[in-house]
Amino acid sequence: MREPERRAEGSNAARPGGRPKARILAVDNSPDALTILRLFLTPEGFEVITAGGVAEALQRVQEQLPDLIITDYAMADRTGLDLCRHLRSHGRTRHIPIVLHTGTDLPPT
Repeated sequence: MREPERRAEGSNAARPGGRPKARILAVDNSPDALTILRLFLTPEGFEVITAGGVAEALQRVQEQLPDLIITDYAMADRTGLDLCRHLRSHGRTRHIPIVLHTGTDLPPT
């Protein structure tokens, strides 16, 4: 997995070799899913921050601009697609790559 470029905004601890850690925001209403993502990504050298829903994710993005967002599609408050739409509509966040995942069946499109 190629590490996203680090922007000057925000501060992260450096990875071995002096490169800053890439910051990943994991969004899921399942605490178990967030734990799994953290357990897989942290040893690979990523800084993982978490949010339990869309509202919390938007707050985290304002506090610590991530390099990548991994979000669940189906959450209690709103969907991951709602989060994507919101982030794409703002200049400060429209460039952030987003991975949308789900463990449930999606309606046909």
